[in-house]
Amino acid sequence: MPVVSNSSPLIYLAALSDFHFLHDIFTSLVIPRAVYYEVVEQAQGFPVSNVEAALGNWLAVREVQNRSRVTEIGKIERLDAGEAEAIVLAQECAAEQLVLDDQRAVGYARRLGITVNRTPLIRR
Repeated sequence: MPVVSNSSPLIYLAALSDFHFLHDIFTSLVIPRAVYYEVVEQAQGFPVSNVEAALGNWLAVREVQNRSRVTEIGKIERLDAGEAEAIVLAQECAAEQLVLDDQRAVGYARRLGITVNRTPLIRR
C-alpha cells in the first residue's frame, strides 16, 4: 500500500535539509498533481531539486480520479487543493498512511479513518 503526502511535509523537511527522511522512512511516496504543482511549479522558495531528483525514483505523481469529491471536501472542510487531493488520493489508493500537517485537514482525514503521520513525528 502506498503512502501519500501533502506539500507541507515536503517543504518543511527540504527546508531543514531532512528531505531524505521521507525516503528513509517510507521507501516510496505518492503525491497528487496539486501537491506537485504547489511544490514544483509554484516553487515559492522551495528547493525544487529535491522533488525533481526523487521523481521516478521513490516519489511518484498520481492523478486523483474523483474530482468532484476533491471540490466537495475542499469547500465543506475549507481545505486547499493539495490537502483535499491528498486526502482523496489516500482513500482512492487505500494508502497505508497520509503525511499531512494542517490541523483541519489532519482532523478530517482521521475522522475518515485514514492513518495520518505529521512532519514533527518524521523528523528525528
